[in-house]
Amino acid sequence: MSTNENEPDKNKQSDLSEVRRVERVSSLHQRAGTLAAIRRFFAENNFLEVDTPALVLAPNPECHIEPMQVEVSEKNSPGIGYLITSPEPHMKRLLGEGLQRIYQICRCFRSDENTTFHNPEFTMLEWYRVNHDYLDVMTDCENLIRYTVGEVVGTDNLIVHGRRIDLCGQWPRMSIAEAMNRYADVKIDFSWSAEEFSRAGKAAGCDSIHEDDPWEDTFGKLMIEKIEPALVKEPKPLFLMDYPTFMSPLAKAKPGNPLVAERVELYIGGVELANGFTEQNDPRLQRKNIMAERMRRVSKKYFPIDEAFLECLHRMPDAAGMALGIDRLIMLIAAVPT
Repeated sequence: MSTNENEPDKNKQSDLSEVRRVERVSSLHQRAGTLAAIRRFFAENNFLEVDTPALVLAPNPECHIEPMQVEVSEKNSPGIGYLITSPEPHMKRLLGEGLQRIYQICRCFRSDENTTFHNPEFTMLEWYRVNHDYLDVMTDCENLIRYTVGEVVGTDNLIVHGRRIDLCGQWPRMSIAEAMNRYADVKIDFSWSAEEFSRAGKAAGCDSIHEDDPWEDTFGKLMIEKIEPALVKEPKPLFLMDYPTFMSPLAKAKPGNPLVAERVELYIGGVELANGFTEQNDPRLQRKNIMAERMRRVSKKYFPIDEAFLECLHRMPDAAGMALGIDRLIMLIAAVPT
């Protein structure tokens, strides 16, 4: 074959490389613009940016999150440390020291996470405000995302899965019980046993559920197979709220209803983007929740308890907080296929 006959293929490869280079440069600009817009938003709303440790002696207590363990040297003797899965405990210590409105953009690390929407290393935004509840940080979240998209893209909508998501006005808010009923045909009762819940899930047509599934597994399968696919079609972002208390170990229960936690998750085009709650600041209840989480650990690995975090709760006022995945937000802003 002659050199001339090879030339078209070389040109195609060159054109493709140039397209990819332009896409990479564009995505870097969008990422930088997103981070800058987030910082402007919080500065304009009188939040203080903080910086807390990335390497800690005790990881967050959630039973389904696996921390990354690292060897550290303390006074020439080997020890064990953990890369943070979230900056939450150390940020709450700052609330206990008297700070009122704080936010942080930081790297977080979680083992056994590698999917389209999960990576072992990712960028997290967290913010907290004293004397507010989860309804207030939901409003923060609406305003933040509208502001950021407007600054970076110059529009009041996002395109997800080829659908236009309208960001204007107040976004719909729905209880998780209502979502289970509407999208999964399960009239959930948070007092059900695991067996009762799995039977209801199977009766609703979720065949992956097994009769001996733990409560959380049945809940997760219904979310993944029934609810999240339905949320792809929602024309606006949607807040799912009021989760089971035992699945929300760092959140307060709703007054008068100990089975329901003041916890919320934001979905945009079926993508889970943020998770927030009214913070549990009763050290006795928080210790009880942490011990219950230890018993439910999927990996059966048990980690040190952050006693300094529990101690700070004696001084921490009522507060609410939200965690938002910045990488996922950038994917939505850039209309990356999901």
